[in-house]
Amino acid sequence: MTFLEMHDLVDVLTDKVQTGYFEPIEKDNFLNLAQMEFVKTRYKAFEVNEKRREDLMPLVVQSTGVGGSIVLNTVPDFFLVLALTANIDKVDPCSGIVTKLDILVEPMKWDSYWAVQNDPFNKPTQDNVVYLQYNDGANDILEIYPTTLTFNTWQLTYLKIPAAIDGTNNPASLPDLPLHTHEEIVNIAVRKMLLNVEQASLYEGQIGENMIME
Repeated sequence: MTFLEMHDLVDVLTDKVQTGYFEPIEKDNFLNLAQMEFVKTRYKAFEVNEKRREDLMPLVVQSTGVGGSIVLNTVPDFFLVLALTANIDKVDPCSGIVTKLDILVEPMKWDSYWAVQNDPFNKPTQDNVVYLQYNDGANDILEIYPTTLTFNTWQLTYLKIPAAIDGTNNPASLPDLPLHTHEEIVNIAVRKMLLNVEQASLYEGQIGENMIME
């Protein structure tokens, strides 16, 4: 469905006579709000079932680098983390032999990180590598812990930010998301538009339509 076709479907579903006319730029604004809502809700269930993965598949990309600190601002179109792996130098505590090992790096909450600092069984070690995220005042950072390890490379699998829907200037263009999601996005946009103009009965009907599509 092209951006223009999405605009046309918005017109059909909102019914101009009852809700008032929406300018093309207003339609784009609501469609982009809907697209972001769609991505964020599907992200929560990405690993749960195949449909969720198919919904977001075009947005799943990978980025690689070196070291244990990732400046997320430099990762192209970064939006949400799916998985992080790293290659580390793992040191055998008995022999001192160093082995390069690929590992999965798990997310950790800051309160949990501070809570386990004195817990040798749960704090980050070479056998329990985690990552935390923060902003250093200039950049969004993803840091892998413990920082004392040698991180050779990392691979970040993430959702990129979907391209903006711009039917006003690029009517023939297509959304990044798959064709089967376009009507769902339009329906979410229409729900927001109806709520905006306080069409309560139509809004409830549109929620029902969204539930049917699920």
